[in-house]
Amino acid sequence: MGLILVEAAQQPDVGKNGELKEVHQILAEYVPSDFAAQYATSEGRAFSGTIGRAFSRTQFIEWYTNPTVVALASTGLDAPRDENDLIMRPQLISTMERELKVLWGEIISRLGTIDQADLTVDSPTAARKATSVPTD
Repeated sequence: MGLILVEAAQQPDVGKNGELKEVHQILAEYVPSDFAAQYATSEGRAFSGTIGRAFSRTQFIEWYTNPTVVALASTGLDAPRDENDLIMRPQLISTMERELKVLWGEIISRLGTIDQADLTVDSPTAARKATSVPTD
C-alpha cells in the first residue's frame, strides 16, 4: 500500500479525458464516497455510514487530513510545489483544510435528519434508528 501511495504522489491525478485534476476535485471525488454521510444529527454533526459515527466539522477535517489523503491531494495540478517541483507539505495541508471546510458545507447542507435518511434495512445506522424509536 505504501509503495502505491508513493508512486501516486509522484504522478499527477488524471481524469477520464486525460485532464489533470485540481486538489478540490480530488477531494470532492474521494472524500464523500469514503465518508458516506447518511444524516445530520441535531447537534449539527454528520453521521458517516462507513466509519459508523457522527463527526463535527473539525473532526471531519482532522479525519481527512491523513497520510493517504495528503498523498492523493499531492497529485493535484495545483498542489503547492517549490522551485524543485517538490510538494510543499504544510501549504498542501492548509489548502486541503480550506477545501475540506467547503466540502463539509456541501455535505452537511444536503443531509436530512435520521428520520429522513434513506437507510438500508441491514445497515448499522438502521439498527440504531430502530432501537432509538420506542414501540407501543
